[in-house]
Amino acid sequence: MEEELELTKKYIKLEESRFEEKLQFELCLENIEEKELKSSKIPPMLLQPFVENSIWHGLLPSQSEDKKLRIAVSQRDNGIFISIMDNGIGRQTKAQTQLNGHKSMGVTITQQRIDLFNKITNQRMQMDTLDHFDQNKKPSGTEVQIHLNES
Repeated sequence: MEEELELTKKYIKLEESRFEEKLQFELCLENIEEKELKSSKIPPMLLQPFVENSIWHGLLPSQSEDKKLRIAVSQRDNGIFISIMDNGIGRQTKAQTQLNGHKSMGVTITQQRIDLFNKITNQRMQMDTLDHFDQNKKPSGTEVQIHLNES
């Protein structure tokens, strides 16, 4: 897990350098020990497609000057919880603005990788995607939650 977070931070830096847009990135480690980060195994590049979607499809199209991406990792009950959250335009708006019928396969492929991971390990990983809305019920971002539990 530790290596995955380092790769993800490098990927975010790379994306930041490609755009003049400033991105506020925050990595929060909550109630998790370093040894747990080192010993927890997840498929390589698991977080990258979600971070890419947040940047390209959520934050870059946003008119807001306050573009935030937050990754939080915490120890919960018998597993690890990862949250990738942005304050971008949201999935509903994204669906309305997609160009030329392009269908993103990153999330589908990642779900297939999670299914394979669950099949070949004694761990159970689950992914959920939440849409966030402001008080006026307008889309205000997307959050991907990944739960990793020992079986």
